[in-house]
Amino acid sequence: MYGVTDQQRREALFELTRQSRIKGWWTKYSDFAGPYFGFEAEASSIATYQVGAIPGLLQTPEYAAASARAALTQTDGIERVVDARQRRQRILKHETPPRLWAIIDEATLARPANATDPEVMRDQLRHLVAMTEYPNITVQVLPFSTGLHAGTGGPFVLLDFPNSVDRPIVYLETRHDGLYLEDPEQIADYRDVLDHLQGTALSPAESVHYLNRLTD
Repeated sequence: MYGVTDQQRREALFELTRQSRIKGWWTKYSDFAGPYFGFEAEASSIATYQVGAIPGLLQTPEYAAASARAALTQTDGIERVVDARQRRQRILKHETPPRLWAIIDEATLARPANATDPEVMRDQLRHLVAMTEYPNITVQVLPFSTGLHAGTGGPFVLLDFPNSVDRPIVYLETRHDGLYLEDPEQIADYRDVLDHLQGTALSPAESVHYLNRLTD
């Protein structure tokens, strides 16, 4: 009816139809995650610039709990937040995991997760270093010394997908849901910002050295 004659494209659309009938694990967290977890689980590449908190895919359970408390999450909901973030992180160790490239502002690393327990942040920093040992994970630190930079507009996540039918998405998180950008010009703009941030930040090796110094 829609005139799709290319066999590869037809098969991709049929596969999307099959997948739409399957409920993912993330549906039980739809009250605070929206559709984002589903997009993240299907992505082949995840690039993120973060300021304020460590990316959820790289958080320890203790840091995740501290982050949830800081966001004024009700006590009975903190455990669900921590559980959801641990479930999300499993994609990084799949047989064919997504490529994760995380650029983290130095302000995020300088801020303790818990004012009364410095070990929470210290363990989180050690975890970041450990995760960089996986070939699909890269972490870069954006230091204060760079001054103003292309990412001053705020944090974002750029998701690419293995299927050509699925267009890239830029995700902008808000307190209650999130904003999803799909316009090609918007995607190109955020790719440009990401390129600038990657070139401005410390190299991956320098970033690991910096993280190790913070834990000393």
